[in-house]
Amino acid sequence: MVNIKAEAVNDIFQAIANKTRRSILLRLADSPCVVAELARPFEMSAPAISRHLSVLQRAGLVARSRSGKSQQIRIVRESLDPALRFVAELERGDVPESVSTAGERGAGAGPDFVGEDDEWTKLL
Repeated sequence: MVNIKAEAVNDIFQAIANKTRRSILLRLADSPCVVAELARPFEMSAPAISRHLSVLQRAGLVARSRSGKSQQIRIVRESLDPALRFVAELERGDVPESVSTAGERGAGAGPDFVGEDDEWTKLL
């Protein structure tokens, strides 16, 4: 059994529980882009996109860098490793040692995820 950091796994799953953030990650999977370009397809304000990017950055899923006056956003693929190991252990029937969900209900665990099964399927 691999020791998986619960906080990292929880942060990743919380970040990807929202369909907008999943869409952002899918867009970044092709190539890095600047914030303005990334925000274009979404019908939301720049501050709202910035909040989504902050959640993804706190989970380690994206990184920002300056490119002149704009910020370049890129996906950090290796940051998915804790969540991928967690899922692999579940698939094998192992219970990861350090990940416990008993009594947990983190911020963002509610309405973002409820009823998004169809959206999730579209992204896969």
